[in-house]
Amino acid sequence: DTTLLANIHSTNPCNINQELQNVSTWFSTNKLSLNASKTKAITFHTPHRNITPPILNINNQPIENTNETNFLGITIDKQLNFKPHINKIATKLSRISGILNKLKHFVPQFTLKTIYQSLFIPHLTYGIMAWSKSPHSSQIVKIHKKAVRIITNSKYNAHTDPLFHKLKILKMENLRKLFELKFFYKWKNGDLPYYFHDFLDPGRDENRLLVPIHRHQFFKSGLRYTITKTVNSTPDNILRISSTHSLKALSERVKTHYTNNYSTDCILSNCYVCSNQ
Repeated sequence: DTTLLANIHSTNPCNINQELQNVSTWFSTNKLSLNASKTKAITFHTPHRNITPPILNINNQPIENTNETNFLGITIDKQLNFKPHINKIATKLSRISGILNKLKHFVPQFTLKTIYQSLFIPHLTYGIMAWSKSPHSSQIVKIHKKAVRIITNSKYNAHTDPLFHKLKILKMENLRKLFELKFFYKWKNGDLPYYFHDFLDPGRDENRLLVPIHRHQFFKSGLRYTITKTVNSTPDNILRISSTHSLKALSERVKTHYTNNYSTDCILSNCYVCSNQ
């Protein structure tokens, strides 16, 4: 599959179609085929702008304009709010929570946690750096808390911070930060593809980054900004890991740092943890 991304200031179909024709010519020259019937176009824009998608074609065959598309397992929508993708994740995680709920009567907590790590976590963390800053991700947070309550056999309204602390499980926000710190570790050690070399702006300290200049609030949901903020707010003792150390060592430090800072006090009188102390 081939993906083309263009940053344009005009939706003039003539200009875009000419570029598509150039692409088609390149395909033919390199003895590759381009199937227009399987080609889709999506026009990205902010929620406040209503843009009419241009009429596109390749070799006089029309290209379908779509509001969302699947790219490497992530559903990308035209406004980049990831609502369709989050809805799909929510469905999958709810089913897994249902499985945990049925099994909790027959297996110990350790087994439930193992199932959680094997089934729940892969769906939760896939592409988490891209979609977790969306306002629609709150429903995933709720499902995540529900799963933790099931694993600990807690009441439906139990305060979850003590449960995350007890299980040594990261909350969704901290899972995102863990993946961002892993990205930073790879970037700093030159372990990312070449097109990421200038993705972040190094600061004076080797473990600090310069905050990118931005004009719009929308920019703050982007990876460059969120990774920079996460790195700059992480204690130095966690980031001081040489290239000879593994990502596993970094993960353990980050996990310990966050779980140890989860509150063990509960404001709910009927919380499972508090009522069983």
